[in-house]
Amino acid sequence: MRVILLCLIISVCWAGSQAIFTFPPPSAPVARQPSAVGATRVQSRVITLNHRLDLDWPILITQVSPLVRAVRPAGSRLIYLEGERSMLDRVESWVFQVDVAPQTIEYSIAVVEVSRQGIEQLGIDWQSYFNQWKTTREEGMIHVVDQLNVLMKSGQANLKASPRVTSIEGQEARIRIGDRVPYTVPVETATKTGWQLQYLDTGIDLKLKGFVLDGNVIRAQIQATISNIKQWKATPAGDYPILSSREVMLEGEIKSGDTLVLGGLSQQQERKNHQTVPILGDLPVLGDVLDMKTSEQESSEVVFMLTPVVKK
Repeated sequence: MRVILLCLIISVCWAGSQAIFTFPPPSAPVARQPSAVGATRVQSRVITLNHRLDLDWPILITQVSPLVRAVRPAGSRLIYLEGERSMLDRVESWVFQVDVAPQTIEYSIAVVEVSRQGIEQLGIDWQSYFNQWKTTREEGMIHVVDQLNVLMKSGQANLKASPRVTSIEGQEARIRIGDRVPYTVPVETATKTGWQLQYLDTGIDLKLKGFVLDGNVIRAQIQATISNIKQWKATPAGDYPILSSREVMLEGEIKSGDTLVLGGLSQQQERKNHQTVPILGDLPVLGDVLDMKTSEQESSEVVFMLTPVVKK
């Protein structure tokens, strides 16, 4: 009996020792399978710009790939990117396509003054015309240009100026047509009161900015302002000019070489007429009686015919 009991104890101990040694030792490293996450983990990259420093690259990159973080220090040519590798490759390829030398745009402008009768003959609602032009560039535009040419031939419209300016896309071009009107203002010092000459700019101020899109389509931003002296206000220090300004703004797309008509800027001009009787009108007293002086307000509208062309 004792022999049988001893054999059972030895058998159990031997089986337990075999079970213990079937597990790896605690110090042995555990092998791991390659993870697919490592191929798409977040990376950093730096891109150097060569041309288009005028663009807001972080915002544009976010629009192209929202999961990529982009930072560009002010005035720097470097863009710091952070994101997955596939996303960074996509953004870098897009940046190289956009970061090319900007193109040159030549703006030809015809400034036309149209009489009120001529405007009524055209029958244009400028606000409706602008709203339609934002979506349909060509519809109705050719008709308006033809009508303006007819009015100029008939004398109901006059060509006031035809400047031409060239600018790099994305940069503002400015054209001023007008006069600098001088006036004086009092300047007081500790000992006396003097006068200082100043100038007031009047006339037409035109600001243009364009971006070249695919297919030689230009996205144009136009701002036109007309300023003139409404009246001279009498003050104890002298006459002071009161300026009257009107402004119109427009933004939309137009093909290179097409003509855009920009209007809606009316102006009032006072015309003075002087009639007198020959010889008798030169007499000191009788001449004042025979003199006929009249003034009338003449209403007209300034229309701009703008033709942008992409220069190759």
